[in-house]
Amino acid sequence: MRAFILDLETAPLPNASDYLDPVEAAKNLRDPDKIKADIERRQREQVSDCGLDWNLNRIVCAGLWGEDEHPTIISATGDSTEREILKEIAARLTAPRPQIMGFCIRRFDVPVILQRARYLGVSMPRISLKRYDNPHLIDLYDVLTFDEQPCTSVMRRSLTSFCRRFGIDVADEHRGADVASLVAEGNYDAIEAHCRADVLRVKALAERLGYLKAVEQAV
Repeated sequence: MRAFILDLETAPLPNASDYLDPVEAAKNLRDPDKIKADIERRQREQVSDCGLDWNLNRIVCAGLWGEDEHPTIISATGDSTEREILKEIAARLTAPRPQIMGFCIRRFDVPVILQRARYLGVSMPRISLKRYDNPHLIDLYDVLTFDEQPCTSVMRRSLTSFCRRFGIDVADEHRGADVASLVAEGNYDAIEAHCRADVLRVKALAERLGYLKAVEQAV
């Protein structure tokens, strides 16, 4: 089965706040200015978290990699380009069905493409999110946490941490948490560079774990 690596960068919808419940200030506050400041802070935090909500986020960049090819990094600056990204992903998932690989894709990337495809009217093949007995989806997070086996976990269970632990070094100036601010700045070059770094990290980690055959490829 051929491999297909998927990595998404997301940000809150411009109108995400339209779908949020009102927030309230802390009950112990009495000063009107402090109440206003607390509400504004909570609203900012609420909107910031929308980038991780399948119903309130949008895809701003996608990293795609198939065997024997270079990573493909595509930015989405609006609904039309986001639809094109989803159509490209759908085309790559047609028969013969590949084995989708990524980090936290079962819990995030795949649900995002399925839900965004629904909202934007793009036909997407059915993708199973089953954790077990699912040969079409390999989530390296599940692999490396033994399906989230309870344990004393001191090290962060992030892609960056696992790559560092396995001695995988991929240069990256930004983190996923920076994407929303980079979108606000219009700095899609930085978003694409971060997305490319994530794809290369996933690829190197999959090779190290034996899910991909390590071969010399230009990137």
